[in-house]
Amino acid sequence: MHDRFVAALAEAADALRAGDPLDPHSQMGPVAGPEQLAQNLGYVTAGVAGGATVTAGGTHDGQFMRPTLLAGVRNACGWPGRRSSAPCPA
Repeated sequence: MHDRFVAALAEAADALRAGDPLDPHSQMGPVAGPEQLAQNLGYVTAGVAGGATVTAGGTHDGQFMRPTLLAGVRNACGWPGRRSSAPCPA
């Protein structure tokens, strides 16, 4: 059940369209700024270093970060439970 849910959520995340917030076809806009992008990417890096697996996203194009799904996140990676504007469910 878990694996099917993760696969379905990863597929849905991959299907989201990031782009100009004024474009009616965009479903996600850019992150707030370079500092926020660096923080978001740091969370992904910390998660992977802590044993998590990126099942969707984890990349960016300029200020547009792909919706990211991490599986197998452990509390030891240092960020579960922190508030973040990262598009990153874990």
